[in-house]
Amino acid sequence: MSAVSPPLAVSTAVAVRWRAYARRRSDRRRDEVVFALLPLVRQALEAEAASLAPGERCARGARACAELVRAVESFDPRRDRPLERHAWEAVRAHESAGQADATPRAA
Repeated sequence: MSAVSPPLAVSTAVAVRWRAYARRRSDRRRDEVVFALLPLVRQALEAEAASLAPGERCARGARACAELVRAVESFDPRRDRPLERHAWEAVRAHESAGQADATPRAA
């Protein structure tokens, strides 16, 4: 895993979107939070992009996005660390698991 660091603070826009989602959960509001956090996925994947085949980059990005959605849905500010840290760790944990899965497969 590379030594890429997440943003240090939750942006006001992300915090406002997450509070709206927490008040009244809907797919639309969840997606607004996810879209605001998508740069985390890009940042997490950029460090290893050169070492991945194009198809694997795409698959890894899709899996990381799915982890981001799960992180937003499971976030609890009373229990968890800040939202961006929670999302970052979910995406990075998935990336680590993806490296273990990156065994060559017969075609």
